[in-house]
Amino acid sequence: MLDLDPTTPYVFPDCEGNVQDLGYNHNSMLVAHSPEGEIPKDLEYWLISDDGHRVVIGATGLLKRTDKLDEDGALNPIVSRANALGNFVLHTTETDLYTEIDHAYQKAALLDYGSDPYRLKELFQWKAETVIARFGEFASMIPGHSILPELNDSMNVVTLAKYCPGACPFCTEPNPDRKQGMVLYNAAKIHGEMKRARRLEKKYHGNFLNQMDEGFLNASDLNWFHLAKQHIEGQPVSKWVEKNLQRISIINTRGKIVPLYDAKPSDIMDGIEIADEFHSFFPEIQKIYSFSGIRTMNACSDDYVTELHKAGVNRFLFGVESADADQLKQIQKPQTLEEITEAIDKVHRAAPGAVIKVILGAGYLGKEYNTKRNGTGVWVPTREGLERTVAFLGSKLRNTKRKQGTKDKVLVSRYIPKKGTRMATAHTQKKWIHPFSPEQMEEEVEWLVGSLMKRHINAEADYELALDGREYGSS
Repeated sequence: MLDLDPTTPYVFPDCEGNVQDLGYNHNSMLVAHSPEGEIPKDLEYWLISDDGHRVVIGATGLLKRTDKLDEDGALNPIVSRANALGNFVLHTTETDLYTEIDHAYQKAALLDYGSDPYRLKELFQWKAETVIARFGEFASMIPGHSILPELNDSMNVVTLAKYCPGACPFCTEPNPDRKQGMVLYNAAKIHGEMKRARRLEKKYHGNFLNQMDEGFLNASDLNWFHLAKQHIEGQPVSKWVEKNLQRISIINTRGKIVPLYDAKPSDIMDGIEIADEFHSFFPEIQKIYSFSGIRTMNACSDDYVTELHKAGVNRFLFGVESADADQLKQIQKPQTLEEITEAIDKVHRAAPGAVIKVILGAGYLGKEYNTKRNGTGVWVPTREGLERTVAFLGSKLRNTKRKQGTKDKVLVSRYIPKKGTRMATAHTQKKWIHPFSPEQMEEEVEWLVGSLMKRHINAEADYELALDGREYGSS
C-alpha cells in the first residue's frame, strides 16, 4: 500500500472514515476514502465531479464502480463489481462496459496532480481492455470451486491444491470424486504456479509492486501438506490423520492424479517450505492468508505452527461455522467445541502475532430446523445455537478492548444455496429446514454482527462475495 507521509496533503483519512482532499482540477475533486476505517485495507480514490458523477478506484488503480447522483440526491450505479474476480456489471443500456471504464480513467487523467510524489497519475493509467484482461488472467489462477474470503485487488493468489477431503453439504469445495478427495499439487507444479502468478503481477502491476502486499495460499487446508509430508517421510502421525490421508491424492510429475501413497517425499512440499518459497517470489507481501482445518491444526505441533508463522503465514482462517454441538451435527461439520477451543488456543499460544479469522455461518439451517430429516422430529430455532456460538467466540477470541496486540475477527457467511450441494436441495425441499426470506436473512446477519460487536469482536458480513461465481464440481 502507499506509504504516505502524514505531513503532506496526501494524508490518509482518519479512523472515522473521513475523506481527505488530494487535489483539484476545475470541477473535479480527488479524495482518498476509507469506508470502514480500516487503513489502508479499504483505501479508495473517489473522483467527484460537479455534474454528479463519482468514479471509485481502488488502491491498485483498478476501477471499482462508477455512479451518478439523481435529482433526489441518490447515487445510481453505472458500473460495479462485487469482488476482486472482476465480475463487472453494467447497470445501463445507454453505453457499453468498455466505454464506461475508459470514460472513468479519462476523468482521472484530466486531474492536475501537481508534483505527484506518489505517482497517482501513473497509477490511474489503465484502459478498459487492460483492466478486463488483468482480471481474466488473475481469475484463471483460481479454480472455479475455490472460496477465497477477503479476496481483494492487492492480493496474489497461488493455488496449491484442488478440492477438499471433507464433505460439508453446504460447500463447493468437496471433490465430486470422493476417491480422489483433496488433490495436492506436487512441488514442481507449485513452483510453476508461483512463477506464473509473479509474471502476471509484474505484467499488470510492475510499477507498483509495493501495493500488491497480500497473498493467499489457496488450498482448502494448508496443514495437509505438512501432515502428508510427515507420513510419507515415515514420521509418526495419529490414526485419524493416517485414515484421512486415504482421501488425499497428488498430481505426480507426469501430471496424473495418483493416491498420496504413490508419491515420493520430494514431490510434497511442507507448509513452511511453501510459505518460504512464496515470500521469495513475492518479497512485498505483508499478509499471507491460509485455510486451516480445526482437526488438522490440532494434529500439528506447536513448533510447526510457530515456524509456519515465522515463514509469513499470519492469517489463519478457521471454518468454525458454529460452536453449537447440535448445529455442527446437523450441517455435518466434523468437529467439536472442545476441538475448536484447542485449535484457537494453539494459534494464540504458538503464533501470538497471527490473526485468527473465524468463518461463521448464518442461515445454513434456516430460521429453524427439524431434528429428523423427514420433518417428524422437533423443530429448533437456529437463533438459540447462534447465541451460544456468540457467547463462546466472545470468550475465546482476542477482542477490540485490547489496547495492544493482535485482534481476531469473525467473517459472517450468509448462506447462499449452491447448485449441486446437498444443503441447497434441503433448502428447496423444505422438509427439515425452513429457510429465511431475503429480508429475514438480512435481519439475522445484522443481529449476529451486532451481537459479536457488543462483545467487542471484530466482525463483518461480506463473506458471500467470496462465493460469487463459485460452483460445486468446477475445475
